[in-house]
Amino acid sequence: MIHTQSIRGLQTAWVEAGTRSTDSPLYFLIHGFPDSPSIWQPLIERFGACRNLAVPYLRGVGPSEKGPKSRYSPTALAQDFLEIQRAIDPAQKRKVIVVGHDIGCDSAWEFARSLKKDLHCLVMLNGYSSDHFVRRIRNPKQALKSWYMGFFQIPGLPEKLIRGALKPLLQKALEKGHYPLSIDEALESTALIECYRQGTKFALKSLRTPCDPIQAPLHVLWGRRDKILEIPALDDFRGRAPSVDVRVLDAGHWLQYEIPEIIHAELLKVEA
Repeated sequence: MIHTQSIRGLQTAWVEAGTRSTDSPLYFLIHGFPDSPSIWQPLIERFGACRNLAVPYLRGVGPSEKGPKSRYSPTALAQDFLEIQRAIDPAQKRKVIVVGHDIGCDSAWEFARSLKKDLHCLVMLNGYSSDHFVRRIRNPKQALKSWYMGFFQIPGLPEKLIRGALKPLLQKALEKGHYPLSIDEALESTALIECYRQGTKFALKSLRTPCDPIQAPLHVLWGRRDKILEIPALDDFRGRAPSVDVRVLDAGHWLQYEIPEIIHAELLKVEA
């Protein structure tokens, strides 16, 4: 079911599944680019009604209203998620499991930090926080794979090209990958390119003033066949959480869609 609410002056939407029971943690599933909540559908189906899931539409995607550039930063998106949490659990009695994917890990990390003791754990699927990524991009292999991030920094041009000259290439890529998004949804999600710009600014700032670590375990699940991101090492996350584990799985970049049964099982493990 899709819920919409005015959050800090902008219409904001999320898909909610399951019942608002206090018996188990509240899950937040945060998508990346060029995604929407539909990328989590196989996982939502496996959880069924036994878990309460909140799956936000990131800023400018679907019913979530576009906003000024500042509203695409990791901290601004995290504040939106906090308001969604309060809408679902006004008394804030429930622990929260935050699951981020791709660029969604930027805002997932900030949301997890903001939750403090309300956080049960943070799960990152093939993605880093902004400051993690800036450190990782010093690896020449990662820098080569991340050429598009430099391209995304050019104001307005990537959006125009994706909707124009690059549209046929995007259509073929979606068809070849049997990806759940339609071409219209993918084109609509170009608003999220601003997340890359704001995330870069945030990362450069956090390199000067490092962010506080999260106050709960961090679990990193990674598809070994990811063509976009290099496999991280445990040391990449050391000191950022009370405990950290990294698991490499036989999947590509969109592992929640490719191997949902395994991700479902992994999430039930971290819930315990």
